[in-house]
Amino acid sequence: MRLLSCIVCLAGSVQGQSFNIDLGDNTAAFPVPSAAYGGAAIQPGPWNALASPFNATLTSTTGLPTNVTITCESPATFGYANGPLTGDDRNLMYDGMSLPEPGGPYTITFRGFAAGSYTVFTYAWSPLDPAARTRVSVQGSIDPPVLVGGTWNGSPHVLDVTYVAHSAPVLAGGVIRIDVQGVGGPGSINCIQIRGTPATPSFCWAGSPGSACPCGPTPIPRGCGNSVYFEGAELTSTGIPSISSDTLRLQVGLHQNSGLPNASGLFFQGTNQVQGGSGVAFGDGLRCVGGSIMRIAIVAPNGQGYALYPRSASDPSVSLVGGVAAGDVRHYQFWYRDPNPGFCTPATFNLTNGITALWQP
Repeated sequence: MRLLSCIVCLAGSVQGQSFNIDLGDNTAAFPVPSAAYGGAAIQPGPWNALASPFNATLTSTTGLPTNVTITCESPATFGYANGPLTGDDRNLMYDGMSLPEPGGPYTITFRGFAAGSYTVFTYAWSPLDPAARTRVSVQGSIDPPVLVGGTWNGSPHVLDVTYVAHSAPVLAGGVIRIDVQGVGGPGSINCIQIRGTPATPSFCWAGSPGSACPCGPTPIPRGCGNSVYFEGAELTSTGIPSISSDTLRLQVGLHQNSGLPNASGLFFQGTNQVQGGSGVAFGDGLRCVGGSIMRIAIVAPNGQGYALYPRSASDPSVSLVGGVAAGDVRHYQFWYRDPNPGFCTPATFNLTNGITALWQP
């Protein structure tokens, strides 16, 4: 099988930069959408037109030129002149890259992202055949591969029908790779949106000023140590805390040497930070989040030390469960059982650090 490699090179680091990328013919018959068209990401801004041979310098959604370039082999492209779609839906979805089958997987590679959280929206819908499916995955993402396709008659876009969203936490100098492949026939890819996420600030971590763990600090900014992981369990997030397009995902234990014992725990939300963000001793850890408390979800770890919520597209969003509105500031923490009574205090529970989210419209 031939591997199609599209490589996006960033000459400089980009912290939280976002891009709209329209793939395909991009001729006069199929122009890029207007800058007001935000797609599934609800991300208005200029659309980069990437037509074969896909050599271009990209513009961010702010309208500013960047040093981002994209190169790849010349894939087959398509343009579909007939069908019910109109306007920007038509301009975006009626042309794209064809993915011959058998063949692939075809890999699109972004390089040089600064550390941060990114959400990758990959559109893989065939205007020619509602039965066509394209498998989309992002290497290293905790989100699984998804088959995208189906019947669609125009906006709003539909998850797993026109597009799929993957969380992509990236380390400094890191890479995002998207794999796409037709399943049981030719596949297609219409466009990509990449959205950088403002960081959710962490607070009340072991060793931070005023935060004293019951059994001593851990060496890095995470929750207090537990009986399995000396460096404790760290709460982080990916996605966007937005009421209209909530992709926020709470996650624990995704970093090296950080994790959970094999026991269930609770994601919860509060309206303030305890002791100004320093927290107070509670069990084997620190209670960081207080005020009006809302339970988000009881979650069991996966056996490898991490847990997350939402776990799949079928789970209610954090904003829905938490009952938040645009402009709300909410704080999050994970309480979990540590069944070893001989560790630290006689209590058999611990907590992560806390994080803060400002909910956008």
